[in-house]
Amino acid sequence: MVAGSGALDEGVTLPRLRRSGVVLGLEASQLVFVAAGLVVLVTANIGGGSAAILSSWWLWLPLLAFGAGSWRGRSFVDRAAVAGVAQLRRVLGKTSASVDVDRGRQPWTESRLDVPGALGARMHLLELVGTDFGGACMVWDAREGTATGVLLVSGSGWEALSYEERSAAAAGFGLACRGVTPLAGVERVVTYARTIPRTTEYLRLGQASGSTYADQEYEELLSSGALGNPPYRDVLVAVTLRQDAVRAEVKQRGGGRLGLSRVLAERMRDLATDLTAAGAQVRGGQWMSAAAIRAACRLAFDPMAAVWLNPTDGLPADAIAATSVRERNGDHLELDSAVARTWWVEQWPNERVSAGFLALLSATGEFPHTVTQVWRPLDEKTSQKRLNNDKEALRTVGRLSKALGRDATGAQLAEEQALEARTHALTAGYTDVSYSAFVTAVTADPEGLNHVGRWLRQVAPGAVFNPLRGQQWASFAQAALPLGVSNRKR
Repeated sequence: MVAGSGALDEGVTLPRLRRSGVVLGLEASQLVFVAAGLVVLVTANIGGGSAAILSSWWLWLPLLAFGAGSWRGRSFVDRAAVAGVAQLRRVLGKTSASVDVDRGRQPWTESRLDVPGALGARMHLLELVGTDFGGACMVWDAREGTATGVLLVSGSGWEALSYEERSAAAAGFGLACRGVTPLAGVERVVTYARTIPRTTEYLRLGQASGSTYADQEYEELLSSGALGNPPYRDVLVAVTLRQDAVRAEVKQRGGGRLGLSRVLAERMRDLATDLTAAGAQVRGGQWMSAAAIRAACRLAFDPMAAVWLNPTDGLPADAIAATSVRERNGDHLELDSAVARTWWVEQWPNERVSAGFLALLSATGEFPHTVTQVWRPLDEKTSQKRLNNDKEALRTVGRLSKALGRDATGAQLAEEQALEARTHALTAGYTDVSYSAFVTAVTADPEGLNHVGRWLRQVAPGAVFNPLRGQQWASFAQAALPLGVSNRKR
């Protein structure tokens, strides 16, 4: 996330997240409770005056507080809705899912993705037709009507780059994502920065060199522990295209699966070109196949499968990513052989940060984890409305601070600069982009997840990580599985 363009910036300041609503920052659901409280209050005043108002405080005061109140950026109404849905899912037995491992299959050009629950039923892996990306796969979401392509990207070591090279790479990556989101039909762009541990058992699998002496030396090196267990790191970039938005373009290019695959191929080619210019290496000039996506999903559920599964290899059509998923205590998932938790980055640091400040999250840590960033482009009308609401909210805060004799805070100055940048971008034709970030970790037990939580606070001081109670499965599906799904509108 880099502010400005052209000359390299020394760093950026991140404005605080701000909620906007229908009236006074309140959403429609909040207004219902506020209106109900006001009705009770006015009725009591008309019927009995001050005495009636005081005697009925137990009714109108909770309604007003519940409707207008919020905690840590989320309204009480929203939190109650999430808790209610989570409890209802628990009562209906929707907090666990499984795969029928005995179901007969055959390797078709169109194959299903065997992940638990309704997600696996609605996802189709389609081999692309009529493009120059041979063997690539298009993930078709039957419910949402979207097609997703996934690029496997690597780059030179971040720690080995100079400050100027880091700034240029971060700026180039931001421009690449910003350049693809305004294209017609692009629903969202998601990046998955994966860290997958490599064990000495895996390293021994590939030690045969044809030389007995070399094999012996390599075995001694592994046994001594000098190599350690260097993790495997890469980045997956998923571009999701909505079919309804490009229906005319799909028809011009042959219609159906053929036309859609050609349109998606053009978007992916544009992204691959921009990422290459930013210093990333798009492996083989192709995007991931159906077998590679199945392997990526398997590693998301079971990172220790890397003992026998190379992250760059694939799994056959009859392979199963996971057999069951269960939500436990509302704050983590119980997988086949491990536990997982997804945190939403609820608030970024208020102080100024340097380019690539997310590197400590994605490029450090020896445990299995994925840092996910989601960009969702908004239409021009919505972008202008959001900009106007945020400007008015900032002006209101400024007037209040002036009335109280207070100077503007650093967060307010950062937000003012961000609003100016958004205004210039909207004038230049770049609509607003909704951005969110998640961190998913997989450990052997819940105590390991608590340790990861402490690690997150150490490597990203000032950021607030929300463990998303009651929403773990939906968040895991979005943040850990490279399918381009979006279950959370953050």
